[in-house]
Amino acid sequence: MTREEIHNMIRDYYWIINEIKLLKSELNDTDASVTTQYGTESVMPKAKGSKPDTMTFEIIRRDKQSKRVEQLESKVKFIQDNMHKITDERQRVILDHLLDGMSITKLAHHMGVSRKKIYQIKDEIIDLMVSS
Repeated sequence: MTREEIHNMIRDYYWIINEIKLLKSELNDTDASVTTQYGTESVMPKAKGSKPDTMTFEIIRRDKQSKRVEQLESKVKFIQDNMHKITDERQRVILDHLLDGMSITKLAHHMGVSRKKIYQIKDEIIDLMVSS
């Protein structure tokens, strides 16, 4: 992984976790409206040789969502697998707060240091994760 990729993973970790939860709940949801038709629409003849039906579109959409979940989970797994490299308590606290979605400004205020110092410590964390 490059420094930029790790930086983006740390920055996006919080929403990635929420996105995984949302996508998984959507994938587990079954929607009867995809296959059920009522009224006159259910007895009307269907066109042949035209676009695929709604069920085919739903299968394709869910397959894409499933692949997206796998990609997002691989990013989360990378961060989780490399967290053990952070042994300094200050670095660990900063990483935990960043992963929880706390902003740099709020984190600097919380830690009682400048934003520049938070960025420096974040760079140290990324350096430790890059050296796999």
